[in-house]
Amino acid sequence: MLNSRKLVILLMTALISCLGDVSFAQALPRIENLRGSAAIRSAQNGAYRRAAVGDRIGIGEALLPSPLSRVLVRCPNNTRRRATPGRLSGVTLICPDVTVTQRSRDESVLLILNAGRFPYVENVIELSEFQWPTLPGTERYHASLYRLEQDSPVEQIWEIETVDTSVIYDGPTLDSDTIYSLVVESSNDEKTETTCGFGRAESDDVTRSRKGLCYRLSLQKLPTVEVERLDESIAATNSSGLDEITQTLANAYRYSEANAYSEVVRLLLPLLENDEQIAALHQLLADSYLHLGWIEEAKAEYEVLESLAFSTGDYTSRLDARVGLANIAAWQMQPDLSVDYLWLALWDASYERDRARADNIVQWLIKLE
Repeated sequence: MLNSRKLVILLMTALISCLGDVSFAQALPRIENLRGSAAIRSAQNGAYRRAAVGDRIGIGEALLPSPLSRVLVRCPNNTRRRATPGRLSGVTLICPDVTVTQRSRDESVLLILNAGRFPYVENVIELSEFQWPTLPGTERYHASLYRLEQDSPVEQIWEIETVDTSVIYDGPTLDSDTIYSLVVESSNDEKTETTCGFGRAESDDVTRSRKGLCYRLSLQKLPTVEVERLDESIAATNSSGLDEITQTLANAYRYSEANAYSEVVRLLLPLLENDEQIAALHQLLADSYLHLGWIEEAKAEYEVLESLAFSTGDYTSRLDARVGLANIAAWQMQPDLSVDYLWLALWDASYERDRARADNIVQWLIKLE
């Protein structure tokens, strides 16, 4: 027998599936109306160009309207949709009926977090400083950098003690083909066989990490050729003639795609200090904080995003906020709260007719309940 919740899940999935199966001509979305400015990201090099009425958005390209703009897109099935200001949107996000491609999503991240593993890796462009969130009840920190092999520490290559939550890195140069892990703990902690998440998922150190009592971040140096490609893309965007805020968001999206989340935070914090009420700003910051393991900071930004999206009727951003909060609840060992957020997210996905995300949420719910 199916319980009532699972029955609702199946009914909603079937409804979204029916709504998504709309026939359409094999054509690309076209910008029909543009007030303000917008940029289109190239599928080849990731650089941006100014958008104009009549431009088509190709497979692999994405549209980024300025925060104060209004952009209407004519979809292949002849419906008109408004692109979200400040948000980077690909073809299937603007026109969900287009099924020739789907943006890849990691369906297992929430479940991995719930199981006690932290799946993210930060790509470092130039390592000169380490930062970490405040650990409760800690007055003095012990920071160590390990070289990893199959997710286990094989060599400690650097360590320091400090009273600050940031420190200048003066250790060995990192290799781009090696994953490292920064581990920060209270200097009063007694060391055990496992260290802040190394070892079995049921270890006490994993629990301490999930409760925010220690901090671990996996990182890898971005290869030189990738850094050069990223620099070229950033330079092209900076010379594209976009307004300052849209240009900053475009560069932040580019760093985010390169998994260089510290660079995203560095770019966007000045906008946050100016009290910019832009959904994309808070989403990028929240996502980056989550990938960096700054859990409380990520939670605060997702809550701001949820509130802002609710007040503006931006269901897509509200969906992202609730999935983000579900991820955080899973990591903080609150599966019931995670399920609650997922149910709210499922309603948003059904309203947006986002079948792919609804399918993901359904799978999470089935495995968590």
